[in-house]
Parts: sequence; C-alpha cells; structure tokens
Amino acid sequence: MNSLLSRVACTSNARIGVIGVGNVGAAVCNNLLNKQYNLATVYDHYKSDINLGENVQVCSSVSDAVKNADIVITALPKPENIRDLVLNQQLFEQMEDSAVWVDHSTTDYFQTVQFAKDAKDRFNIETLECPITGGVTLLKQGLMTMYVGGNRSIFDACAPYLQCSSNNVIYMGEIGTATITKITSNMLA
Repeated sequence: MNSLLSRVACTSNARIGVIGVGNVGAAVCNNLLNKQYNLATVYDHYKSDINLGENVQVCSSVSDAVKNADIVITALPKPENIRDLVLNQQLFEQMEDSAVWVDHSTTDYFQTVQFAKDAKDRFNIETLECPITGGVTLLKQGLMTMYVGGNRSIFDACAPYLQCSSNNVIYMGEIGTATITKITSNMLA
C-alpha cells in the first residue's frame, strides 16, 4: 500500500490517463491541466479529434491510454459502457499493478461493487467511485459536488486531483456508498 500511496500522492509527477472525453471527461481533463497535473494520455472510443495540448497523448486504444498511468480516470455515460470497458476491453488487465481507478461514470451499484472487488483481488488496483452531480457547466468551473467511495487512504492521496473538478468532495465510506448517495440525491432533486 505504501508504494501505491507514494505513486499517487498529489504531485505533478503522477501520470494520469483518462478514458471517455465527452462532456464530463473533457471538463475533468481541462481542470487537471489547469492545475498543472500530469495528464499524460486520453482515449475515447467515439472521438479521435481530441485536442488537449501537445503534452497530452491522444491514444487509439485503451491499452495505450492506461499502460503507464498511475491513475486511470473513467468518465463514461452508461453502466454498459463501463461493463464493456472492464470485461471486453480488459481494463484491469492492461492497467499497471498498484494503479488507482477513479470512476466518474454513470454506473450501477452492484456492478461498481463487483468491479472494485475484482480490481483489488485480482489485479491489486484500488478503486474510487466518484459520481458527480451539479451539471456540466459547474463541472467546467470546478464547482461540482462529488461523492467518493473507496479506501480512505487512497481517497486522501487522490483528493487534490478530485478537487480540481469539485469544490465539494465528500468522502462517503466504502465502495458503493457514493453511488447510493448520488442516486438518493437525484431522487430528492
């Protein structure tokens, strides 16, 4: 755990890869770049005309986007997109040992819990589920609310990255708690 924490501890040296550069993913990328973090690679199945500057490599595959990343951020629109990424495109098999997976995707509670368990047990990858709420306009301004579930030490190490896109990052507890909170919040809104 200590080597993992030292890899992702908030420094500009931790390499970040992002999968999914639509509305949410593009805003997250820009927020990271604005704070001078090392956004190294991006990949989007549906887009090839991504331009985030000369220091960000636009990759043609999941493998290329994650192979050297300390932190992999996903921002996909539906649970089936995450399922395809994890099962068919073999996300975890291609990630670095002891990397961190930060998932901003719209997803499913049971799927999130199962994939986080598999990532940890089979591949030594820690997961932070990080659903966001508040709309894309606020996200672009770094003013979203973000609920986070996962290991507290990993959350503490990654919090500065998360705060690039959210002025209200709330640690909820173990994996699954953030998804439940977001669903409840959406139902009450």
